[in-house]
Amino acid sequence: MAELSKSDMRQRLAELDKANELLESENTLLQAHLEKAGPIQQKLSESDGRAAGRRRKAQAETQSGLDPGGLDISEKNDIATAELEVLQSENQRIQEDSVKELNQVRVDLEEMDERIADAKKDMYDFRRDIIEEGQDPRTGKTIAEKMVKYLEDRIRSKDTMIEKLRLKNANLKAQTHKLELQLLHKEDMGEMLHGVDFDQLKIENKQQQEKLDTRNLDLLKHKNGAGRAVQALADHKKRLQANVDAGQTMVRQIEERRGQLGRFAGDWAAACKARGAAAQQLQQAKDEQQDREQPEIMDYIRLKAAVTDLEKKVVDWERKNEIAEMDLARTQKLMTKLPSLKSSKSFAPLGTSIQVVH
Repeated sequence: MAELSKSDMRQRLAELDKANELLESENTLLQAHLEKAGPIQQKLSESDGRAAGRRRKAQAETQSGLDPGGLDISEKNDIATAELEVLQSENQRIQEDSVKELNQVRVDLEEMDERIADAKKDMYDFRRDIIEEGQDPRTGKTIAEKMVKYLEDRIRSKDTMIEKLRLKNANLKAQTHKLELQLLHKEDMGEMLHGVDFDQLKIENKQQQEKLDTRNLDLLKHKNGAGRAVQALADHKKRLQANVDAGQTMVRQIEERRGQLGRFAGDWAAACKARGAAAQQLQQAKDEQQDREQPEIMDYIRLKAAVTDLEKKVVDWERKNEIAEMDLARTQKLMTKLPSLKSSKSFAPLGTSIQVVH
C-alpha cells in the first residue's frame, strides 16, 4: 500500500465506494426478499454454521461466480426478478388506484360544475320571478302566492328529476346485472377476454370519453347562450312594460285634455250667447236712444253703465277665447302625435263648433 501513489489510492477508494454502494443495494434487495420468503431465511441460517469454512474459500468461490454469502448468480437473479415483478405489480396497482382517484376527482369536478350552474340558474330564476316580478307595485313587498307557486314548482321539478335518476339507476343496475351474467357465461364457456381485447376496450372508452367531453362543452355553451337569451328577454319585457305604462299615462292625459276642451267649448258657446245678448241689448238701447229726442239724464247714466259693463264682459270673454284657442292648438298638436287615437276619437266636431263673434 505504501508503494501506491495518491492517484492510485484515490482510484482504489472510488472503486471500493462503488462496490460498497452495490453491496448496500444488494443487501437492501435481499432484506426485502428475506421478509417475504421464509425458505431463504432458513437457507441463510444454515449457511451461518458453515461460515468459517466458507471464509477460507471466499476468493475461490468469488472467482468461480459464487458469492461469499452463499447465493450464486442465478439465485440472485431469481430474487431480483421476483422483487422486480413485485415492484411492477405494486406500481401497476398504484397506477390503477391513481387512475381511479383521478376519474373520481374528474367526476366530482363535473358534478360540482353542474351544481354551480344549477345554483346560478336557480338564483337567476328566483331573482327574476320573485325579487323583480313577484313584488306588489303598491306596497313593494313580495306576493305570497308567487312565492308559494315558485317553491311548489321547484319541488315538483326536483321530484321529477329524482324519478328520472331513479329510473336511470334502475336501468344501469339492470345493464350491470346483464353484463355480469354475460361475463359469467363467458367464463363458463372459456371465452375470457385477452389483453388485446382490454386494450381495444380502453381505446374505445377513451374515444367515447372524448366525444362525451365535446358534447358536455357544447351543452355548456348552449346553456350559457340560453341564459343570455333569457336575460335579454327579461330586459325587453321591462322596456315593453315601461312603454306600455308611458302610453297609458299619455292616454289619460289626452282624456283629461278632451274634457278640458269640452268645458272650454261650453264656456265659449255661453260667452258667444252672452255676447250676442249683450250686443242685442246694446243695439236695443241705441235704438231707444235714437227714438228719444231728449233722453233723461238718469237713463243716459244707466245706459252708460250697462255699456261699460258689457264692454268689460266682452274683454273678459275675448281673453277666455284666446286662452281656449291656445289650449285647442296645443291639444290638436298633441293629437297629431298619436294618429291611432286621433283616428278613433276626432276633435273635428269641437273645432268646427267654436266660432268667434266680433
